[in-house]
Amino acid sequence: MGENGADPSDFDAWLELARTDPDAFEVRRLEAIERYLASLPEDRQEILRRFQWRIDRERERAKTPLGACIRLSEMLSEQVHGEGGLRDRLGALAAAAKGIAPPSADGTPSTPPSDANVSVTPPGAGQLRLVPPAAPSGPEADDEDES
Repeated sequence: MGENGADPSDFDAWLELARTDPDAFEVRRLEAIERYLASLPEDRQEILRRFQWRIDRERERAKTPLGACIRLSEMLSEQVHGEGGLRDRLGALAAAAKGIAPPSADGTPSTPPSDANVSVTPPGAGQLRLVPPAAPSGPEADDEDES
């Protein structure tokens, strides 16, 4: 049970508290955020406290709750889709896993090495499986066997 008499994840209870006592809602919101951040490993706390600080500043700058929502949506979109954002980082990680250099700053794609072949297992499997280059086939393969 939360301090406002409801489960901390009970949206309706939080909504009612926000409608009836906005000041108490804000106090409880800050307490819930602090409890969550304190429950994390120390190395993650600083990063997420900084991120929460940015969120709080955007909320303060907005004139309305809808304005805050729009500001936060834009901020998060930039974190994902902006230069150096999550999408770029995941692309670089995938390229590294496949043995391919990530695209250059001007967007020119890299050419994979001719013998690069890395298979990534489905998400959650947590491992990479290296696949050796395929053995040559055709007339060239027959010539190599005779050597």
